[in-house]
Amino acid sequence: MPFVLSGISYPFRIEGGGLPAVAKGTDVIKSALTVLMRTKKGSRGMRPTLGTNLQRLIFENQGPVMQSLVQREILLAISNFLPQVVVKAMDFVEDNHRIQVNIRYIVQGVLDQTGFVTIGQRT
Repeated sequence: MPFVLSGISYPFRIEGGGLPAVAKGTDVIKSALTVLMRTKKGSRGMRPTLGTNLQRLIFENQGPVMQSLVQREILLAISNFLPQVVVKAMDFVEDNHRIQVNIRYIVQGVLDQTGFVTIGQRT
């Protein structure tokens, strides 16, 4: 039997019948990664360690030190909350006051998928 992923899609939306939209396959992992990266650590009362502290890095100077901090924060969050996701590569693209982080990952050796997280930075 094939390995099937399913869950609630992000961003959250209602479909026919008043039920939440469903994410299937690789969209489940992309939704989970997006929620994890956008959740501020400490913002969920029952799970205070869920999320990242990426927001505190928004006003840091762009460069290798900031990239290293972002990479560490992302890898720590993924290893703690999505252990089935194995990060294969992380690339940083700096573009006009924003940094896009492209993450290439494998899910339990079954699915190859590239996802991305974008964080903004002011100068």
